[in-house]
Amino acid sequence: MLRKLWTLVSAPINKAIDSLQAKFPPNRIVVLLTPLVFVPAATWVTGYVAEHFPGLPQLSSGAVSGLMATGALSALAAAYKWLDGWQKHEERKK
Repeated sequence: MLRKLWTLVSAPINKAIDSLQAKFPPNRIVVLLTPLVFVPAATWVTGYVAEHFPGLPQLSSGAVSGLMATGALSALAAAYKWLDGWQKHEERKK
């Protein structure tokens, strides 16, 4: 009974997801969100941890800025790696 109910509910949901992915694929989402969300979030988290994590020595503002730049660069590298893998996946599907 639950399987039948799930089939009835999941079919329209899957159709809506497929339609959304056709119009706005995940690679576009990553490209748009990387500079707007992922890089600032990585920068903020790295800076917060560098200043507030217990047990770390007191860092100069230059060292904190360097760590924040490293966090931003790691977010960019992760997005690049994801997009590269996505393109290889799309190439294999054809």
